[in-house]
Amino acid sequence: MKKKIISKLLPETRSLRRLRELGYTADMAEIRKGPFLKIDWGHFADMVAVRKGDRFHERLIPEVLFVQATGHTNVSARVKKVLAAPDAYDVVWAGCRVEVWGWEKHKENPRIVDLSDLRLYEPLPHGHPDRP
Repeated sequence: MKKKIISKLLPETRSLRRLRELGYTADMAEIRKGPFLKIDWGHFADMVAVRKGDRFHERLIPEVLFVQATGHTNVSARVKKVLAAPDAYDVVWAGCRVEVWGWEKHKENPRIVDLSDLRLYEPLPHGHPDRP
């Protein structure tokens, strides 16, 4: 029996829709350099999302989320890409979250890898072949 295809939409489109369903104000954060070249924000994020967070000492702290969206087969490659991007560490140290969302055509929810504990990792040194 064939699996039912839930969506033929791009992972980025599905992610933006899901983020908005979850109450985020979200948009693409890529820079287009011509018709075929896109550069991710900070070399690691396809989109940025913001929503109201919790109160801390009478101040409302916003929740900021950076998402790298991909197909389910490329999740590990995208995780490596995020770990190789020095800007991802700066974003996490600033209190933001970083996640990789992997979508399958046959599933309604993405596989989410939360990399918000990047502080546990060491960024790749300058000159490393995997560093962008």
